[in-house]
Amino acid sequence: MIGVIQDVVKNMADKYHALYELAKEAFFEEINRLARIERKASVMISVLTIFIGAYISALQWIASKTTPPESCLEWLIIVVSAVLFGSLVFSWVLVLRVFTIDRRRVIPANNGLIEFYKQNSFVTINYGMANKFCEVTRENRGISDKKVKRLIFGMRFVLASGTIFVALGVLIAAQIWISNLK
Repeated sequence: MIGVIQDVVKNMADKYHALYELAKEAFFEEINRLARIERKASVMISVLTIFIGAYISALQWIASKTTPPESCLEWLIIVVSAVLFGSLVFSWVLVLRVFTIDRRRVIPANNGLIEFYKQNSFVTINYGMANKFCEVTRENRGISDKKVKRLIFGMRFVLASGTIFVALGVLIAAQIWISNLK
């Protein structure tokens, strides 16, 4: 009879230890997910910086060659460059919003945790810590999901900015070609 009880306790301990390990792994994966989201946002900021540098170069050409505008194409270049400016600024703001300060939850390492460990059995500790990891992971996932939505929205505007930039490049090329024909 004692052997059966020992087996049940061992099985319960193994089960809750496995639950603890799984919850802990999910917690750290969510922390890593937050870091990956912010790394992607950093890459988007770098891409936007390159776009803005190229835009400033194009803007210098536009200012020197199309002001005052004398043709519909020159007006179109000015309008598209203004739209591109708005798109770049909006993209920058959207991607920067990924870096908002958030309150990521962590497992508190304080005297309460030490007391919890002192007063409870291994099975209870594993179960309690697994619950805490799940709770904190769920809250952190909500933060991650908001950041992902912001990043996706920002990436869409970065792509739109890239498309507008290509269109501006085509218009500038057409203006240069027409100027060379005269």
